Amino acid sequence: MGALKLTYYHDGNALAEKQFFLLHGKEKNENREKKYKDYYTGGSLLPGRSFNSNKYSFGFNGKLKDDQWYNVTGSMYDYGFRMYDSRIIRFNSVDPLTKKYPMLTPYQFASNTPIWGVDLDGLEVSYSTTKQNDGSTLITITYDYKVKKSSEFISNYSVFKAAVNIKNQMEKSMKAYDPKTNTYYQTKVNLDFNSTPVQGKDLYLDFVNEITYEKDGVKYTSSAVGRVDEIGNTNVNRVQILLEKDAVNKDPDANLQTTKEIRRTGTHDSGHVVGLYHPDDKDNKIKVDNPNNVMYQSEDSKGTDINIEQMKEIINTIDNNNKK
Repeated sequence: MGALKLTYYHDGNALAEKQFFLLHGKEKNENREKKYKDYYTGGSLLPGRSFNSNKYSFGFNGKLKDDQWYNVTGSMYDYGFRMYDSRIIRFNSVDPLTKKYPMLTPYQFASNTPIWGVDLDGLEVSYSTTKQNDGSTLITITYDYKVKKSSEFISNYSVFKAAVNIKNQMEKSMKAYDPKTNTYYQTKVNLDFNSTPVQGKDLYLDFVNEITYEKDGVKYTSSAVGRVDEIGNTNVNRVQILLEKDAVNKDPDANLQTTKEIRRTGTHDSGHVVGLYHPDDKDNKIKVDNPNNVMYQSEDSKGTDINIEQMKEIINTIDNNNKK
């Protein structure tokens, strides 16, 4: 069985945008074709049934190809935390979350449902370490976010724009360099618009027009513009982001939070996911001197910076979650 996938280039977010609009029955005519591929189930290319521009190095599920393993195009893909072999529909290393899924082989891809399932990176929030040619070390932190729209007053396109804006801000802000160890930190965010996340089981961005939470079985509303269910839980968490409807004009794309505020809110609460606290919180252990730090939270807070000690704390939080 082949699975035809067309990828279109648009604003640097080709794959996600195309999939999102197809999912919701819409099309964007201004996109231009950049590559097409016809796959066997699992991601191996069907012979003679693909086209790829020379400068485009991504393939199955939008992942980076690594053809040097077997000198075969489209045989290995870099999923961030692990390498994926499309010929056997298996990862080549053990899933670090395998203890949570004893019913599955630790090398499985997409829970053994490759026709409809998508395996993002093998973890919800993970990191990988690479030794670079110049002798430095690169640590890449990867967020695998599913995306949910929980209000009928918010348009699909509004959610898409907000999610991509948050992704871009996170990747811009959540990076640092440690000169003591010659180590670079960077962040990568994957967005899954096709899955249906479940609270208590998944890590996801939840776009709402009202922030809610439960305490002792009672549901409450909050005046906050963002909220996480649990600080420091990198595996299962809901990140609520407020996208309010325009009650006057009834325009679902006219949010009362500005684009900059949405970007910052998503980055701030994603910091909570990986164990970062407000600088003035009693549980905060990281010294923060910069008033532009993204973890400050008030009506006047507009900064988007993160320091090196916070990046190190993110790694510690991920390690602690993986031990559970």
